[in-house]
Amino acid sequence: MSWLNVALWVGLPFLISKAREYFKKTTPRPPRPKTSLDTFSTFFLVFVACANILVATIPSQNLLRDLRVHPESPSFVVRNNFRQYMSAKFPGWTQEGAYDLRQADPATRDRVEELERLYELLKSTDNRRMYLRYGHDAFTKCNWCVEPSDFMIYIVPSLVLSYAMTMVFIGLGTLTWRKTQWRTYGAVALTGIAVVDAYVIFLSEAALVDRHGVSSSLYDTMYGWRRWSFAALALAAAFIDKKDEWTEADILKDVLAKNQVIYNRAQAFRLARAATLSDGTLRRKFMEHYKEKEVLNDAVSRDLEYKETREKVLQKYNLNQLITEAQALCEHIVQAAIDEGVVSGVDRRETDASEEGTASSDAPVSEPTPTAANKRK
Repeated sequence: MSWLNVALWVGLPFLISKAREYFKKTTPRPPRPKTSLDTFSTFFLVFVACANILVATIPSQNLLRDLRVHPESPSFVVRNNFRQYMSAKFPGWTQEGAYDLRQADPATRDRVEELERLYELLKSTDNRRMYLRYGHDAFTKCNWCVEPSDFMIYIVPSLVLSYAMTMVFIGLGTLTWRKTQWRTYGAVALTGIAVVDAYVIFLSEAALVDRHGVSSSLYDTMYGWRRWSFAALALAAAFIDKKDEWTEADILKDVLAKNQVIYNRAQAFRLARAATLSDGTLRRKFMEHYKEKEVLNDAVSRDLEYKETREKVLQKYNLNQLITEAQALCEHIVQAAIDEGVVSGVDRRETDASEEGTASSDAPVSEPTPTAANKRK
């Protein structure tokens, strides 16, 4: 199977879905605006990525690399290179160790003694391999490590801690709904990176030299790749958001919000009508206004052209079926809202009042006759 076939096999379903979305004629819903939490999560993940990149670029300690020797180099080659290295780095140092430590500052004295002890340990080729595989810190700071398994036990906590901290940072940066998918992707990616990391360091027989034949620390190499992988994962989570698709719960909440607006408008209409009819002057203007509307509606309803057009339009629809379907849809939406826990319950009286108010606001309101108004008064 060629690489072209593999690319087509992987990418063709994605291209088909994109083409279907492009040619879809339905008007997409407007995207939901980003909140301050979305912005904070993006900047936080970018900060995590920059911190990992900074840590990955810090040079690590590797005496064999500084001496520019091969892990299998003879002892005299390592000795000669070490003498040259110490003479260049610490002027006055000689092969007999006649470096005047009394005139040097404490940090320099400690550094010289540390390098001399490390050189003595690295005379053995087996120690060089463990030094390059498990890193400078493990080889110099572990006092009880003798066998490779000891060094393995020593570095495992630091490896686990780095992955745990990255997982926590990714979790904190993906608290918004736009980035929730990166919790799953991040867990899978970190697991894969950890498996590769552990295999290369503990099980593989990877080369301990670079392309120039100079000793290269396997631990430091994997450390750099690990940090770069963490940075790439954080950047991906920062800039690749979840597609703004409306789920069933989102659509249900939107429908309920619009129904609430309709209900509030109906309540406001009833309050305004009650306030209007309680005042004599406003009640008279109210009656005159709707008398004019009734006259206009009567004139329109008696028009022959209007009657013919109305009958033609009504013939296209089954009003009874439309009313039945609308009632069933409303009941289904309300029941789904209760089942999903969006609302705890629905007052049927408020629902009926909302429907009554909606009908009143949509249809012309018949003006009460003056006789009826006088009776109420």
